[in-house]
Amino acid sequence: MKRSIAWIVTGLLFSGLLSGCAVSKPGPKSNNFFGLTLGQAPTTDMVCVRGSCVEDGNPLKVRTRSVQAIYTRIKDVTHWGPVQITSPRYSFHNKQLFRIFFRLDCERGTATANMTAIVDHLRSWGPFPHSEPLTVNQGGVQIDGLWLWNDQGLVANIERRKHGEKRWERPSVEIYDASLMDAVRTANNPNYPELKKKMLQRQKVERESWANHQGKID
Repeated sequence: MKRSIAWIVTGLLFSGLLSGCAVSKPGPKSNNFFGLTLGQAPTTDMVCVRGSCVEDGNPLKVRTRSVQAIYTRIKDVTHWGPVQITSPRYSFHNKQLFRIFFRLDCERGTATANMTAIVDHLRSWGPFPHSEPLTVNQGGVQIDGLWLWNDQGLVANIERRKHGEKRWERPSVEIYDASLMDAVRTANNPNYPELKKKMLQRQKVERESWANHQGKID
């Protein structure tokens, strides 16, 4: 439950960054990730590991109430650009690929350099003309990273997390279609569109207030 709430809140925070962009309708993207494009259906070389794709009769099915299906590929990449990565996870909703997730498989002490390298690679792959730093320290969890996005609704999030006094987790990369992701969040929580609308309205008021304040100073 806490994970779902955090996912919704993070989405709402980032929705403000996209509010001034023209987000495309759901559908396949031109960006190719080793033969896969966002919006497409699962391929024959994929294996279900979690979610709604779990077959009836499997004990995992009882514990699975997710609207998304998560797959891996039988044989998959180990590097993307100059960086070694873990086996990617491919998330589908209504048989449409909406999210690709993997971690940087780097040695401790090299995380910052590898995050910089993957950001450079993403900028050329996207392309991603827009970016916004992500720094959160709330509830004992520190998040340090960067959002990248373009005007077609393609989003990438690069981050690493630290819980309390524990060591930093390996950096993660999440690539997704903003419109398809909104559909998933709405399926998880029917109130999401209204929550997003209120957040955007509040952000608009805050921006106008800040602009007026700056005008008075000038």
